[in-house]
Amino acid sequence: MSAAASPSREGIKSHSASQVGTAILDRLVYNCCGRFVPRPKEFDRDVVLETAKAVFWQRGYKATSTEDLRLAMGIGRQSFYDTFGGKRQIYVEVLQRYNSDGIQACVAQLRTASSPLAALEELLLSFSKETPRRRALGCRCVAAMSEFGVSDPEVARIGRSSSTRLESLLKKLVQDAKGKGEVRAWLNERATARHLNATIIGLKVLSKSARAQTRCGRRRARWHGPAAFGADHQNEALK
Repeated sequence: MSAAASPSREGIKSHSASQVGTAILDRLVYNCCGRFVPRPKEFDRDVVLETAKAVFWQRGYKATSTEDLRLAMGIGRQSFYDTFGGKRQIYVEVLQRYNSDGIQACVAQLRTASSPLAALEELLLSFSKETPRRRALGCRCVAAMSEFGVSDPEVARIGRSSSTRLESLLKKLVQDAKGKGEVRAWLNERATARHLNATIIGLKVLSKSARAQTRCGRRRARWHGPAAFGADHQNEALK
C-alpha cells in the first residue's frame, strides 16, 4: 500500500481525539441542560384524584399510607410530589371536591321535585334507597369530621362550609314550603333547617350499621309529609 493511501498515525489520533471531545461536549450539554427539561406528565389529574378519593373513602386518612396512595393512583414518586405536594394536600383537595360534588348533586335532585315539601321528603328518604355497598362506605365529609374533629383547621373549615351550604338549602326549602302552605306558617325556618341538617348527619352515621340500614328501609313508609312538620309537639321545640 502506498504512503498516500494509508492514513498516518497522526491523522488517526487527531480523528479519535475529535470524537472523544465531541462525546464529552455532548455529555456536558446533557448534564447542564437536558436533565432539567421536565418530562410530560403521563396521567390525567382528574382521573387520579378520583382514584385517591376512592382510596380515602374506603380506608380513611390515617389508615392510608403515602405509598399505598401513590401506587393506587399509578404515578411515579417524583410526579406525585411535584404535582400534588403530598398525601395531606391530596386529601384536602379530594375532600373539597367530594363536598362540592355532593352539594351540586343534592341541588340537582331537589330541582326535580314537584314541591318544596316533596323535595325535603325525597332528600330524607334518599338514604334508604342507597345500595348496601354505598351505605357501608358512609359519608366522606362526616368521616372526616369524626376522624379529625377540630385538630385540622382546613379540614374543619371544609366541613363547616359544606354544612352551611346544606343548611341554607334546607332553609330555602322550608321558606318555599311555608309560602305554598305546605307547612305551618309559624314554623321557625332557621331552627327547622338546623334540625333537618342534624337529622341528615345522623342518618349518614347510622347508615353504616347493617341494623340501621334495615330499620331505615322499614321506616320509609312512616313518613307523613306535611304532618311531620305540622305537629305542634314537634315544632314547638324548633321555635
